Amino acid sequence: MIRQPFDSFNGHFTRLPFTNQDTMCPTPSRIFIIKLLAIALSFAELPLAYSQCCSNGINLLENYNPTFSAEIEDIPPGFQTDNVYSDFLGAGYYSVIVNRAWGACTQTPQFDHTSGDDNGDFLWFDTSYDATPDNPDVAWTPYDPLRPPGEENTIDVQPNTNYVFSVWIRDLGRNEDCVTGGAPIMGLRINGVDLAEIDLEQFTEPCCPAWVYLCSEWNSGNSTTALIQVESRIGDGWTDLGIDDVYFGTTLLDFDGILGNDISTCLDEDFILSPDLIGAEYMWNDESTNDSLLVTEPGLYWVEIQQGTCTGSDSILITISTTIQPIDLGEDLILCANSTLQIEPDIFPPGDYLWQDGSNNESLTVTESGLYWLQITSSCGNTSDSINVAFSPLPQITMPQDTTICPGLSITIQAVVDDADNIIWSNNTSESFIVIDQAGTYSLQASNGCGSITESVVVEYSESDLVMDWDVEMMENECGDAMEITAQFTGSGAESLLWSNGTEGNQVQFTHQGPQNYLLSLTATDLCSDEQNLQQQIVLNPIAVSGKIEMPNIFSPNNDDKNEFYQPLPELLPNEVLTSYNLKIYNRWGQLIFESFNPVEGWNGKSGKGKSPEGTYFYILEYQLPCSSKAEYIEGNLTLVR
Repeated sequence: MIRQPFDSFNGHFTRLPFTNQDTMCPTPSRIFIIKLLAIALSFAELPLAYSQCCSNGINLLENYNPTFSAEIEDIPPGFQTDNVYSDFLGAGYYSVIVNRAWGACTQTPQFDHTSGDDNGDFLWFDTSYDATPDNPDVAWTPYDPLRPPGEENTIDVQPNTNYVFSVWIRDLGRNEDCVTGGAPIMGLRINGVDLAEIDLEQFTEPCCPAWVYLCSEWNSGNSTTALIQVESRIGDGWTDLGIDDVYFGTTLLDFDGILGNDISTCLDEDFILSPDLIGAEYMWNDESTNDSLLVTEPGLYWVEIQQGTCTGSDSILITISTTIQPIDLGEDLILCANSTLQIEPDIFPPGDYLWQDGSNNESLTVTESGLYWLQITSSCGNTSDSINVAFSPLPQITMPQDTTICPGLSITIQAVVDDADNIIWSNNTSESFIVIDQAGTYSLQASNGCGSITESVVVEYSESDLVMDWDVEMMENECGDAMEITAQFTGSGAESLLWSNGTEGNQVQFTHQGPQNYLLSLTATDLCSDEQNLQQQIVLNPIAVSGKIEMPNIFSPNNDDKNEFYQPLPELLPNEVLTSYNLKIYNRWGQLIFESFNPVEGWNGKSGKGKSPEGTYFYILEYQLPCSSKAEYIEGNLTLVR
């Protein structure tokens, strides 16, 4: 910051004591407010000025160096002017200085408005000779190089909001005669609208010009940005303009509640009432003007407050009770999930505070559903209250996986929706499911009082991905006229499988009985009902049946080891097993005297009564050769001799 004294225009700037310090919110002798091109108010009108324009809110220009206190390297940061920055001024230049001691202010240097001494800085704007009311110089406008191109000199505002635009200004070029010098004409403008104007030449007292307060109210209407300009509107004479403490923000219209809630206590204790405002003047009910008031007995206490251009009042009732006042935590609440609630009683009687979680603060922060209670214990008694708090979750949607659809067919998409008051699909249906017949992206939005959530599912047209393959195993029987078949589908993409024998599924096992060959086939159907087939011819190779059993017509069971048994010729060995065999022998009276089912077991010529007599007998033989499809039948006569 510039701290060195320097000479310019025969003016001398130096650091001299300055005891009449102004504050950000000035006393009436330093305030002049002009609205809508009005002229400065007389001293008699100043109380009205307080109610018209009160700049005690948050300054939205805080980051734009409104007090010119930021460190200077080359060009002061945070703002722009139409002039060129320089340490040595002339028409068309500006600088940031500590004080100005020249002309009428040679003996009483002009310090900045913020501090009122050499601890602060202010803007010295030396108006160009070309400045006119129709073409004024911009003496100050905010500047942020990080804003979008063309909006570097604007700030963001809320639509339909009342704001206050104010600035402290000072004539820095008055001659020693306290009249001449060429005082500036200064104005305020927002978004091209002229809000206020003041001619500093009208103020001839004190001789060394004091800081003058100029402000205007402005409603943003539909605007979301504001182009703010402090202007110097005449170039005749010195027209040296001092600027400090630029303000743009909302306003606090009164001081209601500044003393806090009414107090009821059963304790014999003192209270200190303190509004704790910066730069404020007070008038208490006992006509004292201190920053605070000591209260030693019950009663109604009030204070009138003047904080610069802002005035207001507040009161508080202090009572002594023999019982503790009941507290109220409010009605039961239903809040949205992920929100936070701070529970506190409607009044704060003195005592020991105990919440259900064991904490002892005057308030409790709640993030979960439950029953919450507070108990206050004091020498006046106990009081308690409880409140039920429920947190309602956001809607939840469980959507099926992305899927496919067959051309010409329809599918149903079923979603699971929880905690929703309303649901709507992208095709404007409001059920939990939709039936679709086309590919696309289908989204579902679910909402309740706490918000909404959207989920989607992608449906694509299905392309046949059938891969046909199988494993077939065959086992032929010994005669070659039957085949045991085992087959398994080893492909992919099949929705259903049907085998040639009517079996469904991935695998089939059965026996085909010949003699005909067999065509094994498999039909596979995919999701879209497209079919493909596999086929394989099963060829049987039956063994040709040959040979025939012959029976002898005579045998002699006489123990000479020749023809001792009547049986087939040639004699069958045990491993020559027939499929079936039945030999029956009858006597001449038709009586069955021998029967065998074993081809190697012949008749020895005996019956139940011993040796059968010689003579003629009758036989019947039924048999079936291996791999033969039918039984053979033989009958005839035989002669038994000894």
